[in-house]
Amino acid sequence: MASDLQLLWVRIRRCCEGFWRILDRTAERVGKGMTNQPAVEAELRSLIGRLYFEIGNYDQAEAMHRAALAINRKLFGPESKETAASLNDLGLALWKEGNFAEAESTHREALGIRRRLFENADVATSLNNLATVYRHQRRFPEAEALIQEALEIRQKVFGNESLEVADSLHNFSTDSFKLPLSFIAFPFIAIWFGPRFAMMA
Repeated sequence: MASDLQLLWVRIRRCCEGFWRILDRTAERVGKGMTNQPAVEAELRSLIGRLYFEIGNYDQAEAMHRAALAINRKLFGPESKETAASLNDLGLALWKEGNFAEAESTHREALGIRRRLFENADVATSLNNLATVYRHQRRFPEAEALIQEALEIRQKVFGNESLEVADSLHNFSTDSFKLPLSFIAFPFIAIWFGPRFAMMA
């Protein structure tokens, strides 16, 4: 049994290493053959940046998202949804790297653009991401206010039974437990979990 697990681990590791090599080669080549396709290049850089993010290679993710951001700003303008999306991705990479000051300013910029574009679902995403940065800075009251706003938006857009609302409730409850005087999360938690407990009874 132990040898089978070891063999499985070796195979998984080899597959991962192969994937990483392909990803690195793709990252090196992207843009070289797309000089007349900036939108495609930006999309590919964003995709590669997200893949790097998922495997924990945050410095490479940052580099890809910075490049995509520069293209999107030039191609679509500084107030576009594409620019906001690149800012959001970059902010996540910076947060994972522990660069909270730049992550905050980046998420703030993305949030501002999305508010002006009336992108409600994306506004909620940016609110949650900025709140995450605030939590790591131990700015809990500010984080809680952002998460409550994101929760209210998601309830209107997706409904109380949605996974998006559940995600906001998770963030909200995490912050509330760190704030002894804050009990506002618990009614919202009951909205989502109440029907599920009833089904289990």
